[in-house]
Amino acid sequence: MVLFDEHGVLRVYKSTTEITKEHFNTRMKLYVERREHLLSEMKAHQKHISNRARFISEMVTKKIEIFNIPKKDVIEKLKSGHYASDPIKAWKFELGKNNEYFAGSVDNETFDDYGYLLDMSIYNFTTEQKAKLENNEQAVRIKHAALEKTTPRDMWLADLEQLEKRLNKRKRDQVPKGKKNRKIEPSKVAKGRVTTQTVATLVGCIS
Repeated sequence: MVLFDEHGVLRVYKSTTEITKEHFNTRMKLYVERREHLLSEMKAHQKHISNRARFISEMVTKKIEIFNIPKKDVIEKLKSGHYASDPIKAWKFELGKNNEYFAGSVDNETFDDYGYLLDMSIYNFTTEQKAKLENNEQAVRIKHAALEKTTPRDMWLADLEQLEKRLNKRKRDQVPKGKKNRKIEPSKVAKGRVTTQTVATLVGCIS
């Protein structure tokens, strides 16, 4: 059997088992990358939201003042106050160094970008919006903590469980209307079905 491998090179495989094991090893690497990508993305968004909430609080309490001050002085104030330049843009810039998709999406010259703070409308400087930002930050923090406890294998199996549900739903939807209320024998449902038990066994081939 001749197939393209993960590098796009034609290879001769001795069996379907060899193909499956190589596929699983390659896919597991991608799940590792995906997990790291999501963690770094959440961290950038959390910092983005946290800085905005703190900026609103310090503006309202007049701990920091920016009105009628030259822009360069305002930026220096933000830097001395440990406000980071746009965390999401900084994240994308770092990704662009090794990822073609993000390459060029953020100009290096925009690094001192505090627009995410200074361009907020007056409406944002209310207790309701501040509370909303704080709630959003907490939600991102919880997701980040949950993902840190999730392994790449857990993510893969969770995706496969979703796939199984969608396949089963599609199979039920394809049953003729007159037969939808009829009980389908488990053996017939299982036939050709992707089960999580089978997948878990196959994923075990990776280790």
